Amino acid sequence: MGGANSSTIRSTYYHPQHMLSAYDYSDASTYTCTACERVATGAGYRCGKCDFNIHKACLTGLPGSISIDQLREHRLTLTRLDTSQSCGICQETSHVGRYMYLYASGIYVHPRCVLIASAYFHPQHCLAFYDYAGTLTSYPCTACEGVIIGVRYHYGEYDFNIHKVCLSLPESISFVEHNQHELTLTHLGLGASQCCNVCKKTSHAGAYKYLCTPCNYGGHPRCMLITSAYFHPQHCLAFYDYDGASTNYPCATCEHVITGIGYRCDECDFNIHESCLGLPESVSFAEHSQHELTVTSIGASRWCDLCKEMSHAGNYMYLCTLCNYNVHPKCTTLVAHLVTPLVLLCGF
Repeated sequence: MGGANSSTIRSTYYHPQHMLSAYDYSDASTYTCTACERVATGAGYRCGKCDFNIHKACLTGLPGSISIDQLREHRLTLTRLDTSQSCGICQETSHVGRYMYLYASGIYVHPRCVLIASAYFHPQHCLAFYDYAGTLTSYPCTACEGVIIGVRYHYGEYDFNIHKVCLSLPESISFVEHNQHELTLTHLGLGASQCCNVCKKTSHAGAYKYLCTPCNYGGHPRCMLITSAYFHPQHCLAFYDYDGASTNYPCATCEHVITGIGYRCDECDFNIHESCLGLPESVSFAEHSQHELTVTSIGASRWCDLCKEMSHAGNYMYLCTLCNYNVHPKCTTLVAHLVTPLVLLCGF
């Protein structure tokens, strides 16, 4: 669960009635942070008498008041709840003793819904939720260096910007092209620059790279990991050499065993061909012209309306939910590494 050390502090705002002991929460912790309501892991503070727990980042980083893009007219004030309140963003309820931001009109929002603290992305400040829709300025992500569209987190004073999905980049990775050591996600400091060993382009101070310091080998996160909006979007996917694998891994999309280079999430045992990762999100289909079909991770087994074979939960199919019409990607012309598809898609 973790352990206390000899350091104690008193907070005038969080749990002021007792001293808080510095506490190292283990990865197996089940304690909940009072401020953000996520499981407390890593450095934090605890009052054992009251079972009060809080991340160090939340204790030191959550501002007493904030302004956010969705509610521009007034600042929001961090408030300890005396009664249960529903969050105006996620609609989930927090109970007495928790902390939420209060808007002038009586709207409450969770700190986790508008701010986030990261252990290695700009850890000196909490990052604010920001929606890019309709913005006229292009903002590059500090992690992947791609232009951000849609949701991001930022710290305005330093113009620090990052994709929501990039916040989940792993701290260290194994990379197929450099298997001697793991590579560690590293912030390039002032005056530093680093050439990517994959694409040969240079990143400069302020960017993040995966580095192997002993070998002076490194690369962009975008060159070593990939994120997908609809194929396993909850985690980044790593390059993987399936030819050297001791196990046969089927692709979650076409369901054929993967050979050569593909992408994998070790945590979830998710695997996909490089070519399948490029499949479109939705298609017009000649055999079902009433509606477009959308690629979907199926939660239960489904039959393909073309080949009459079944796919199981966790795999992907093209679906029309209105008509309950389902098609395997492998039964279309879209899957380039397979031959003799059964039907044609409109426009292909």
